[in-house]
Amino acid sequence: MSQSQWKAVLGKGIGTSHIKTNKPCQDYGHYEILDDVFIGAVSDGAGSARLSHIGSETAVKVAITELKQYEWQQSQPLTQQKAKEIFSKVLEEVKSALNKKAQENNCLSKDLACTLLAVVATPKWLAAMQVGDGLIVVGSQGKDDYELLFKPDKGEYVNQTTFVTSSQALKKMQVNVRQNSHNFISISTDWNENIAVNHNKDWKPATKFFEVLKSWLQEMTEEKCKQELNNFLNSKDVNSKTEDDKTLLLAIYQDENLRSSPTNNSKEKESKPSLTNKNQKVNNKNLLLLIWVSLISCLFSLFNLIFLVFLFLFSNINKESNKMFISNIDNRPHPIEFPGHNSEIYVWAIVDNKFLDNQNKTLTLTEANSPLPLYVKIPSFQPVLPGLGQIPLGYLSPGIYPYFEAKYFDEQAQNAQDEDPRRWVKLKVDVDPKEEEESRGWLEF
Repeated sequence: MSQSQWKAVLGKGIGTSHIKTNKPCQDYGHYEILDDVFIGAVSDGAGSARLSHIGSETAVKVAITELKQYEWQQSQPLTQQKAKEIFSKVLEEVKSALNKKAQENNCLSKDLACTLLAVVATPKWLAAMQVGDGLIVVGSQGKDDYELLFKPDKGEYVNQTTFVTSSQALKKMQVNVRQNSHNFISISTDWNENIAVNHNKDWKPATKFFEVLKSWLQEMTEEKCKQELNNFLNSKDVNSKTEDDKTLLLAIYQDENLRSSPTNNSKEKESKPSLTNKNQKVNNKNLLLLIWVSLISCLFSLFNLIFLVFLFLFSNINKESNKMFISNIDNRPHPIEFPGHNSEIYVWAIVDNKFLDNQNKTLTLTEANSPLPLYVKIPSFQPVLPGLGQIPLGYLSPGIYPYFEAKYFDEQAQNAQDEDPRRWVKLKVDVDPKEEEESRGWLEF
């Protein structure tokens, strides 16, 4: 029997948006168990990078290979400074490997852009690093409290983060060392940021969510646990909350006398919790708790829907209001109520810099680069990126249009303008009741 007391399972699922567009899964994950040492990593390829699935796989494999070179069994608990030195070296090796891959594939390194999350854990301590978004959550033996090691790295705009190919990657890398025992580890890409953590409570992990995952590892064989995890990641419930690829790496450390017997299949069938089989008899407390959380979430969504319907009805009644109501829900567009005479709205679009005349401040669209999706400016005064429930307000047809402002798509690239040619461009739409029909002709609401 193996001396290793770590037990780990890796689950993954391709995003529904990638299935629709026939794109490969851009996530990748892998782990190694060396006696009492667990080494695991996951990576999320950038959706805008055409070869990011190659980048994420390369980043994870190189990181695992580099971390395996250290004699973790004989080492003392790491200091924060020592961990940062080790992970910095790992990151440099990953960046070097991605540059070589770029040469092999005749592309730029940014075409392989991806995030990277990695953990090294022993029974007495763990060290972790993160570049970009995603979640690393840990829990301790005998406690039902879970901790998020890093807040996801988010850029100025929605769906923006730092990638390992960025010149800012080393500066933005987060490192954490914990000297006490953490027997449960969850490493995932960003698909579950709206499922597994509470944004309103300082990114606190949802205890009941991780309790179920932990119980799977404790009570099921690795094969059964992996099957259950994959079923969950590809379930309608999860796909209704995210269109992104999904990768989830779980690990647990137990004493031999606490480990569940993998041969007691009949007992396992009776006690295992399930997130996907709704017809299964509910005998597990964790499943009941999860259902309770799901019901609360459904009630909250229903409340939001009623509130949006109220706003829509109110905007139709109050014709003299100076406000413009724009409602988006479940990726379905709702009508826009244009207010009084000579009103205007601002919209944003993502375009290549080569289509902008910066001197005359005009945007030129041809048949080749149109129609161009337009997005509304959100209350925090940041343009809205596609995804996370946001949809285009309409589409701009070929022509030459004046613009008011152009921002770097990635503000970090201002000192290296060749890194990303994309720009956020702000345009104004004047809406006069007499010309409303003409305006709607190119804004397809």
